[in-house]
Amino acid sequence: MKCVSGEEDSVILAEIRKPRNEHTEAANDNKKVLARLDNVFKELVERTALLEQRMVNTEERQGDTEDRTARLERSVTFLLHQEAKLAAKCDVLESRSRRNNVRIHGIPEGSEKTDTIGFISGFIRSSLQIPAEVDIRIERAHRSLLAKPKENTAPPRAIIVRFLDYRVKEQVIQQAWKQKTTYEERTIYFNQDYTNEVQKKRKQVRDVIKKLKDKNVKAVPMRLRTQSSWTMVTRQKGSQPHTTGPDPQAVTE
Repeated sequence: MKCVSGEEDSVILAEIRKPRNEHTEAANDNKKVLARLDNVFKELVERTALLEQRMVNTEERQGDTEDRTARLERSVTFLLHQEAKLAAKCDVLESRSRRNNVRIHGIPEGSEKTDTIGFISGFIRSSLQIPAEVDIRIERAHRSLLAKPKENTAPPRAIIVRFLDYRVKEQVIQQAWKQKTTYEERTIYFNQDYTNEVQKKRKQVRDVIKKLKDKNVKAVPMRLRTQSSWTMVTRQKGSQPHTTGPDPQAVTE
């Protein structure tokens, strides 16, 4: 009986120790889990701090970029303004350099042969009513720099004539506008040698005048100087002139 009782005691002790061992193992497992969680938490804290620092750096760089962008925008605006001023000055200088030029349209290709200056001088003398005492001094004359037409039916290139004297050039073109000029039964036209920019503006004005004409509105050939732009004056038949533009108190140019 004593042996049996001893075995029972051993079994009881084993049963008692079993939950204790399980508790110890669970406690150890919890410690390991807590240790891992602690490491993960520390890693998250470090990563969060790193992200915050990167965000601060990004905001600083973004602020610097915005400042640089603002400076660049101001610089670009200034440069565009300067470019527009320089382009306007260049256009004025180019227009001045063409003041002595005349464009003659309609003369067939090859009519001038090898002496364009001599041909134009003779053509002006024979076709226009220019006083004999006027010295038609031509500095140079040549066809426009466009490609020579391959077909005979294509319009001939204009002849650009540069006079030595501006007054002679004005006298020639004014007389050409007063009369009808022909060469070999072709109508010949004399025009000013405008720059490309001036030609674009003239085309815009012609388009506006055409639209006004379609609406029975007469455009008065007057240019008004204003603070911002020039104004066109229109007038309907039987009515007073009507000024359109940003500045009604304009000064007639």
